[in-house]
Amino acid sequence: MRTPAVIRRVAFTCDLMRFSVGPEGYRHAQIGNMRWLLSVLGGRTEWPRMGVQVHCVAPAPDIETLRRQVRSASVLHEYADDASGAWARRFDSTDFDVRTGLADELLDSDLVIGFELPPGMRRMLHAHGHPYISFHIHPLRFLRDLCLGAATNCPALAAHLARVALPVGELNAQTKRFSALLARQAWPALELPDGWPLVLGQTACDAVLIERGRFADWPDFDAAVAHVLEGHDGCVLVEHPYRPDSAGIARHLRRLTGRTVVMTNANGYATLFHARPGTTTLTLASSLGVEAQAVGLPTTFVLGDPRRRQLLGGVDVATTQALHHGLLEPSFWKSLFAAPATPPRRLPARAAFALGDSYLRRSLDSWAYAALESGLGVVRARKWLFRAHGLSDADEQLLCRRLAGAVAPPQGWKPVAGAAPGDLGVELVLMDPPLPTSDTASATTDAQPAATTGPTAASVDATRRAAAQAHAAGATADNDPVEPPPPRPTPT
Repeated sequence: MRTPAVIRRVAFTCDLMRFSVGPEGYRHAQIGNMRWLLSVLGGRTEWPRMGVQVHCVAPAPDIETLRRQVRSASVLHEYADDASGAWARRFDSTDFDVRTGLADELLDSDLVIGFELPPGMRRMLHAHGHPYISFHIHPLRFLRDLCLGAATNCPALAAHLARVALPVGELNAQTKRFSALLARQAWPALELPDGWPLVLGQTACDAVLIERGRFADWPDFDAAVAHVLEGHDGCVLVEHPYRPDSAGIARHLRRLTGRTVVMTNANGYATLFHARPGTTTLTLASSLGVEAQAVGLPTTFVLGDPRRRQLLGGVDVATTQALHHGLLEPSFWKSLFAAPATPPRRLPARAAFALGDSYLRRSLDSWAYAALESGLGVVRARKWLFRAHGLSDADEQLLCRRLAGAVAPPQGWKPVAGAAPGDLGVELVLMDPPLPTSDTASATTDAQPAATTGPTAASVDATRRAAAQAHAAGATADNDPVEPPPPRPTPT
């Protein structure tokens, strides 16, 4: 790989294939992220003062510009029919039909830098011996600030990036901090059956899920999932807030294993830190799986570790490190631009998050971290119980009591401060078990059910009565017509 003697021209871009067109108009999913990254790295103000010319190869600003850029009108028709599918099919392609002349624009530079550069773009650059750095949000997101991860095809640039790798002590300190928070108080909303594996949900159209031009999903890995869940009485699906069809995943897991499935919308980080030591976790390729490993929970990625899936095999220099605030310092970029091929000296000792906690997080997204940082307050959750056929009444009552937090807390635990008397912060939703012959009948129902039990579940009897009333009023079993779900309770 060619390493330029000096860098004077940078092409700055993103995944130009990730957009949608339709009745709501034209929208590009990455243009905001590209502008954000350019600003936080110093590309708008500091790099020009270093004598570096920055050329933004940005997404089309409007539909008229997009029409002029695409190779043919059929491209826009394809996106209008299925934008996510059109993006996935182009993800690893070097045929840039969404923007004619893209290769020439990028290659007219000394270095390409961007946000989540797709594999096809990286393959093209590498084939021309052209260096790049592709940044992404690192999967460890409960640290004192968000960290960037990076992929590059240039060993010399990788050596520069290694100077700002996050010290392992930062991860250990934050892990101990939140483990202590969750060990100190008992939140009924976080109570789950002992020994049941946690299945970590994920958005349906995540870039790390794209495999051979399509989005991988749970049914693609039935054998691996069944193997992990084998021998357990049931499993817990930790619902992803941006995945509206999570109930369909829960039903699929129940059909696959023949066991009861609990689905919870509790804070994902709190669920991990509250889990018993040794609890098995399972995910497609979610960042929450990386965080589960950091907490010390054994984790299986049935599709792949997202840190590895950000790297292009045979092209990228292998690195999965989180990068700290040193990356944002002008001195880092001044050194890289002036002498990219020179082995870098060690940086002066500075705090990893020298610019302050949540410096990046506050300008991008906090995801589930905000509640964790504020001490969680009174944690609330809705738990859906997808009962296996043949679950006995006695086992059902024990399970419901466990989910409602109606168990004696371990000695030394304190009750949640500020909780109203009788308010456990838990809603239980009991779904009817599948019919004995429902394997094929229930397979057609994948939307969220509408049954709900009311504001709390302080007693099992009250929960079961409310569930029966809800079912009589139109709640759904696996093979009933499906209504839209009720609003999700918001954790406070």
